[in-house]
Amino acid sequence: MKTMKAIIKWLLKWLLIALVVFVIIGFDPRLETTYYDYTSGEIPEEFEGFRIVQISDFHLKEFGENEEKLIAAVRDCAPDLIVLTGDIVDGDREDIAPLTQLLEGIHELAPIYYVSGNHDLDADAVSQYDQMQRAFLTYGVTDLDDKQEIIRRNNAQIRLTGVQWRDVYFRDVIPSAEQDYFNILLYHAGDTFELLSGYGYDLLLAGHMHGGVIRIPFVGGVCGEDKTLFPKYDGGAFENKTMSMILSRGLGDSALPRFWNRPEVVCVELHTQTEGNK
Repeated sequence: MKTMKAIIKWLLKWLLIALVVFVIIGFDPRLETTYYDYTSGEIPEEFEGFRIVQISDFHLKEFGENEEKLIAAVRDCAPDLIVLTGDIVDGDREDIAPLTQLLEGIHELAPIYYVSGNHDLDADAVSQYDQMQRAFLTYGVTDLDDKQEIIRRNNAQIRLTGVQWRDVYFRDVIPSAEQDYFNILLYHAGDTFELLSGYGYDLLLAGHMHGGVIRIPFVGGVCGEDKTLFPKYDGGAFENKTMSMILSRGLGDSALPRFWNRPEVVCVELHTQTEGNK
């Protein structure tokens, strides 16, 4: 009997230790970079190895003094292009210094393009949005809301299309992709992946879902932005028959604290499909 009690006590002790370690690791706030290799036969050979850094759902969060940790993460990716996929500012914070510090540190690394998110366009973020637009002018950021841009490398081109955040009717303003190009679409809300798949784009870069906020290892995100449980699209790479999506888990916080869900910078490297890598 004493032996059984000792075993149970020993098990409970180690279960408690394991639980404490699980919780401590789960609330790890350190920034991480997720690397993706994206291969397609539509990518011109001149864009082999072309790197895109995606920053999403920044929410004016601080990563070290003067954003030094976030700037270093972007620099380490050696980007050819930087995209900001929405929720860069936030009505809960008047001072946009974290954004200006970030742009100061990265604007010379690569061209920067932006599309809006829901928090950028909130009624309580009008001042922050205006300040952000002035910062974009200072640091040469291109606002790509409802616009298209040709990205050139040597004699080759790909097309970058941005769509402004909209709660409803956003499908009515999305142009169809031009099939002569490799087409990248920037839209904030990754949960619209299936709706956007019929427009001819090759790759969607999105955010909004915060990785499901609370994540369970080997299961995924728990909380959708629409309050659904275990959303289908939380963070990571997804594809269907017509389009692929890389969905950033984002950088900033939500109403709930992030758990097993470290803030994320995304680095996508493009590869031309050849006979050897099909």
